[in-house]
Amino acid sequence: MISSATEALKMLIDEYERTSNTAFERGFVCGLTTRQQKGVLLARRVLSREAFQSFKQGDKVRKKGNKGQWHGVICGKYSTAITPEGYAVESVYEKGSVQIYPVNALEKWEN
Repeated sequence: MISSATEALKMLIDEYERTSNTAFERGFVCGLTTRQQKGVLLARRVLSREAFQSFKQGDKVRKKGNKGQWHGVICGKYSTAITPEGYAVESVYEKGSVQIYPVNALEKWEN
């Protein structure tokens, strides 16, 4: 049973993306009209913005764990199939040097 509109949109997007590799084939395979395809793409953008709730631009963070410390400031975000929520972190010690990390590899940092 679908419990929310957000869950329903996620299910539709998953089905849309699972069926094929190209936008043309996705619309053809799913039988979606152009308007429906645009709706799915818009919903995906909205949901991806909601997904990035853990950190905000300018938050001070550090890499979790003891291997290779990285202290910095959130300067961007990214999303891939494997990493739905990831962040770009600019070092506070080496200005201009940026590393990317999945959300679960970062924690807030108070210095």
